[in-house]
Amino acid sequence: LDLICFHTSKKEVHFENILYEKNSKNEFVHNGMTLKNKCKTLPYEKIVALYDLFKDDWVRIADDKKEYWQLMSLQQLKEISENDLFTIGSHGNTHANLEAINFEDAKKEIILSKQKLEAACNKKIEEFAFPFGKYNNLLVDFCKSLGFKRILLVDYNNVNDHYETTTRNRFVINPYIPFNHQIACLLKGSYF
Repeated sequence: LDLICFHTSKKEVHFENILYEKNSKNEFVHNGMTLKNKCKTLPYEKIVALYDLFKDDWVRIADDKKEYWQLMSLQQLKEISENDLFTIGSHGNTHANLEAINFEDAKKEIILSKQKLEAACNKKIEEFAFPFGKYNNLLVDFCKSLGFKRILLVDYNNVNDHYETTTRNRFVINPYIPFNHQIACLLKGSYF
């Protein structure tokens, strides 16, 4: 969605009967809520409508930014999973904010991602990283019930979560933090 905002000529869009207009940062906004942040609260099935709204822009951007959109093949994923230096973990099926969507949809997101990765890699997937780092204890408990042995967050919601043995902070690659600072945090053991 970030790419669309910067590359579309549209000044406004109607999504879910709400008018979003571009602000000075080139974001679509309604009453202080960006369209991007709104999408983080919705299941994937509702977000799909945006593809039609921006279909011409998607085609143009996909042609211009082929390398950006390049995904790993299932064969590449399998090869990486066979290398002892790497661990493949689940991250949700559609990268939805699992804390913001209803619990049944969140469970489907987690299960489908785990099943697809296990089928592709032909091994158990035992790590899960919450999209955007957003979680709650109900979701953590559900992940544990599926057999995830390590559950990665961006930040703990409260001090007591720090003592949960299954959860750990993870490092988020951030384009606004210099690469050498990101590496320093990793080397210090600050993040997984």
